[in-house]
Amino acid sequence: MGFFSKNSKKIDLEKGKRIFFECKGSIFAIDRDYAEEYWNCNIPRKLEKEWLKEIEANKNLKK
Repeated sequence: MGFFSKNSKKIDLEKGKRIFFECKGSIFAIDRDYAEEYWNCNIPRKLEKEWLKEIEANKNLKK
C-alpha cells in the first residue's frame, strides 16, 4: 500500500498525496477541509515540497 513507518509514526503516502493534490498543495485548503485526516498521514515536509514542484510542472503543461 502506501504505509510505512518513520520514527514510529505511520506514514500514509497514498491518502496524503490524494489530499495534497486535491487541494493543489494549499496548506490553507488542506487545513480547512482535511486537517486531522491529512496531518495523521504524517507526510514529511520534504515530500510536500516535491509534490508542489510536480503540481507546478503539471500546471505549466496545461498552458
